[in-house]
Amino acid sequence: MLGKMSGLGVFHFSLPVNDLQGQMTGTINIAVNLQNLEQILALNELPKGAVLHLVDHRGAILSTNQEPLRRLGHTFSDAGLERLKNSGTMRGGFADSDKDTRYHCGRSLLLPDGTPYAYLLISLDTAGYKQRALLLFELLLTVAGAFFLLRVMQQKKKQRAV
Repeated sequence: MLGKMSGLGVFHFSLPVNDLQGQMTGTINIAVNLQNLEQILALNELPKGAVLHLVDHRGAILSTNQEPLRRLGHTFSDAGLERLKNSGTMRGGFADSDKDTRYHCGRSLLLPDGTPYAYLLISLDTAGYKQRALLLFELLLTVAGAFFLLRVMQQKKKQRAV
């Protein structure tokens, strides 16, 4: 939502205030300046190609690191959000249908009664991770090969000594 006077993106939420008998006597209203969230996100460097979204329960984008001025307030259309909503869990992760390009993770932000009011979603490009995993695998194979060669050489040395 854009503030009427400031024109800045804000996220409003309210919590009830109850008396000792449990009757609602008022509310606490809070407005979070989304520009502050953008600054916090900017301080925490995300991996290259990562996309982060804060989305409300209706799917409206509250904050994002991808073209924030253009996307703020627009509907987030992604199968991942629907998958997270329908899973019935607070968090989840899954790969794209082609299982090659991106991995998506999400977490539900809940009200005290357990109702989801927002979702934090991150989408990571898997290409860089796959390259690192392949390099690590090659390194492990090299170390295993060197260890095997060392064992063979030690056994031959023992056989010559006998």
